[in-house]
Amino acid sequence: MDGQEQEIQTEQPVEPQEAVGDAYLEWTAVESLHLKPTRIWYLSLILVIVALLTVAVVFQLWLSVALFLVMGVAIVVYTRRQIAPITYRVDNSGVTIDKRFYPFSHFRSFGLVEDLGWQTVDFETTRRFMPRLMVMYNDDATRDAVTAFLAARLPRHDRRSDLFETISRYLHLS
Repeated sequence: MDGQEQEIQTEQPVEPQEAVGDAYLEWTAVESLHLKPTRIWYLSLILVIVALLTVAVVFQLWLSVALFLVMGVAIVVYTRRQIAPITYRVDNSGVTIDKRFYPFSHFRSFGLVEDLGWQTVDFETTRRFMPRLMVMYNDDATRDAVTAFLAARLPRHDRRSDLFETISRYLHLS
């Protein structure tokens, strides 16, 4: 993460609460780490785009030229957006992320992923076309409370980020 500053927003404290006889945990965290790109990051992006454009022009790949230009602009726009806080809730029936509910029956297992300064609970889904679900947290108290709560409901299988996840997080694309 050379050349990038981390700006981590704090989350609300986690406290198990009772609601109509059902225990639940609820907290607010950012949707992802906010990596503020520096001049070196932008310069590196420009150099990569120029190199790709040069190769495309030499081989007269005009569609690729347009694609690389649009890709460069999209990356810059995406990295400059504001990171929104998200409300997470875990209860006896499933996980709710900003009013979207996922029942435990959709998950095979959960695990912790702590790479590149990210701290997430990763849910492996049973649905064929549903991607892994990742829930952010920022402190050990939240991790411990959520892990204990989920361990009673799902098997735990910790994992490491794969190469694609690591690259997309480093580039602040996910």
